[in-house]
Formats: sequence, C-alpha cells, structure tokens
Amino acid sequence: MPTHSNTDSHYDQAVALMAQGASIDDMVAALQITRGEIYHTVRLVFTDFLRRYGTIAAADESAPHLEEWDSLTGALTRRTGEILLLHMLQQSREENPFSIIFIDVDNLKQTNDAYGHKAGDRLLCHLVHMVLGNIRRTDQLIRWAGDEFILALPNTLRKTACETLYRLRRAEPGLQFSAGVAQWEPGDSLQLLVDRADQAMYKEKRARKSRQRAPYQLHPGIDRERRVLQSPTSASLTLPDSQSSV
Repeated sequence: MPTHSNTDSHYDQAVALMAQGASIDDMVAALQITRGEIYHTVRLVFTDFLRRYGTIAAADESAPHLEEWDSLTGALTRRTGEILLLHMLQQSREENPFSIIFIDVDNLKQTNDAYGHKAGDRLLCHLVHMVLGNIRRTDQLIRWAGDEFILALPNTLRKTACETLYRLRRAEPGLQFSAGVAQWEPGDSLQLLVDRADQAMYKEKRARKSRQRAPYQLHPGIDRERRVLQSPTSASLTLPDSQSSV
C-alpha cells in the first residue's frame, strides 16, 4: 500500500474496497459519501500508486514511467500506445494475431455544454474505470485523442474481441460509447489497422444515431457531484478495522 500524505478521511477505506474489486457504486453505498468525493479519493489512490511505481521504475529505462500514463484518466498516453501497438505489429504472425477496439465516448460535448468540463472529465474517467475493470491484465487501454480510446488485445481474434466489446457494453449499459473492432492482417501498417477500426466505429455510431432520437440525458454515473446516494452498505464489502461505518 502506498504511503500518502493527504488527509482524505476515506482514503484507507477506499483502498480496502478497491482491493476487493469494488465498483464506484459499491464504494458510494459502503462509504455513504457523494460520487464526487469517491472520484476525488480514487484519483488520490491512483496518483499515489503511480508516483510510487514511477519512483521504483526510474532506475530501469525499459520500464514504464509516470509520464506514460494520461494524467486525467490513467489510460496510456497516445505516444506510449503507439510504441506498444508497433511492437505488437512486429510480433504478430498469422498464428499469433491481435485485435484492437476503437472506442469513442458519446455525448461528451453535450455533457461539457450542459454540466461543465468537470462533468465531461468524470465521464471520461468513468469509461476508463469501467473498461479497466473488465479486461485482462495483458490488455492495454490507450487514450488516443480527447474522447477516443484504443483497447489493444494481444493474442486475440476478432471474434474474441467482439465478445470483449459485448462484455463491456453489458458491464454498464447506461454508459454510451461507439466502438469498432479490427483484427491485424498480414501486411497491415499501424495506420491501416487503426483506420479500419475507426471506420467500423463510425459505421456503428451512424447506425446508433439513426435509431436513437431521444433527448440527451447525462449518464447517472457522472450525475451532479453533490448528490448523495442513500443506498445501504453492501454486505459483500468490508471496511478496515473499526472504520466499517461513516
């Protein structure tokens, strides 16, 4: 566990719950604090872990450094992601393929316009938290552009990548995003592979927009920061020592 100097009263409780695989909603219910306070605490936890990891890795030039993660979301930066994808291309063979999922967050502009840029930031972080909680340790999420991400899936056929995408959609149906899947093919350049996934994403986005004409509403996962949810504490989650209630 990292050493931290902050005075956040829920820090240690959040670490304990995260170690049990608790979701944001689980932590809101267990700690009985606002969603905004949960996001603040989780960001402190990740910052401390990344700072500690960066210090340990500093002596090893082959290891990832702190600047290789996007400071807002915790996904890999585009520069680091491109290096990773090029390495995967070099290692790929017909018997050892890999796939990518190009993800575009829906309604980010509407969220920014209606609720402010902090709400938009929370929407991006919410997506990253959901994805990282539902993929393998060998998979890597890259922040490709402002609201665009690439999920790199090593040793993965397109069919399995589609199953991964289906699992992500089922994990949180209210979190809206468009996505396209592409599998590496012999002779692919990185640009060609990404373009194919990008085109598949836009094809899906256009199809979804033609079906959805309802007015835009903010996803409940990033609703107003000061809203307090009074859900009972989950019996499956335990807090450290005597701090089991707040």
